[in-house]
Amino acid sequence: MTDAADVARALLGTWPSQVAVWGEDGIAAYLAELGARGVTSERALIAIRSYDPDADFPPSAAKLAQAARKDPAQPVFAEVIVMLKDVLSQRTTKYKPIWKLGEREQYDEAAMYNRADELHPLFATFIARQGISRLRGLDLDGEWGEANRKRLSDEWNQHVEAQGGREVALLVAGRGRGELDRVDPLAALGQARAVLEAGAEA
Repeated sequence: MTDAADVARALLGTWPSQVAVWGEDGIAAYLAELGARGVTSERALIAIRSYDPDADFPPSAAKLAQAARKDPAQPVFAEVIVMLKDVLSQRTTKYKPIWKLGEREQYDEAAMYNRADELHPLFATFIARQGISRLRGLDLDGEWGEANRKRLSDEWNQHVEAQGGREVALLVAGRGRGELDRVDPLAALGQARAVLEAGAEA
């Protein structure tokens, strides 16, 4: 189980001379700020270990939190197009001998939304925001396909940015925080203290 002490050791191991001079208070403040920004210790470790290897100095807590929030599975727009075509091809498996007017279309739309939910949560919120009826009406491969794709790409990018902004707003409001702010960072530094003191004496 990863905890704040693991994050402290990763910081020290990745940028030893720079982080050691922070002292316990400095490291504790850094960890607390990561926690306040909703970063779990697992995500913090991934962000530290995947950070630019040419970076000679550790990033600010804000920059590391931004790196930690990146979803490696987040679709790029080319993938969004493929996923969208998959979603729009879905049809209900429900069988009825007689359908009421518009009833089958409602079940088909429900199947499309369910498929979007299966593919990726951010993509699913984009589909919900756009609406199936609008997306069905887009001509992405015809005469106006290029222009429609460009507009949809811009809307996808705006959606990604807006969703990220909502997440940060929730964190600032004190909801959805990660586990790093639920520990005592100073206490968690016990195993890293020897490394800190050795670095300070060097």
